[in-house]
Amino acid sequence: MKKLKATLMLCALLIGFVPSPGLAQTAKKKAATTVAQTTSKPFKGKWKLAGRGLSGAMELNLYAKTIKGQDADCNDIMAYGMVNIVYGSGGNARPDDCTITSATIKGNVAQIKFISGRSGLEHKGTLTYNPQNKQIKVSNVEQIDPDAFGECYLTDGLVFRK
Repeated sequence: MKKLKATLMLCALLIGFVPSPGLAQTAKKKAATTVAQTTSKPFKGKWKLAGRGLSGAMELNLYAKTIKGQDADCNDIMAYGMVNIVYGSGGNARPDDCTITSATIKGNVAQIKFISGRSGLEHKGTLTYNPQNKQIKVSNVEQIDPDAFGECYLTDGLVFRK
């Protein structure tokens, strides 16, 4: 047993691991910081949509343009998020890939502008994050040019879940 303990200590020294009394405290502080960063940025992550004949996913980072999306001409751009919604299933599936191009955040509410992949038209709307259940609800969706004709599946009342 003494030989095993000595071998383990020698290995720890060779790889540079020296246990210290403050190690546990440092680990706890890092974990608390990670939790605080996650909760202070509610509009960063991935969510799913299911029900009402729809399926989909939402990937957000409303704090920086880090997500690949497309503009109205189908050119690749960096965006604040992508929302993929599919209406129907199988051969009847109709997708809409919405690229979030603008975001203003106040607490758990974000005002966004996005381009609908179905029509190429720009829309605006509100995303509300609920910290209790980690859901995002969509509301106040409007087409920015009311005279243009187009279809968009990102609509009021949709709820995305973590």
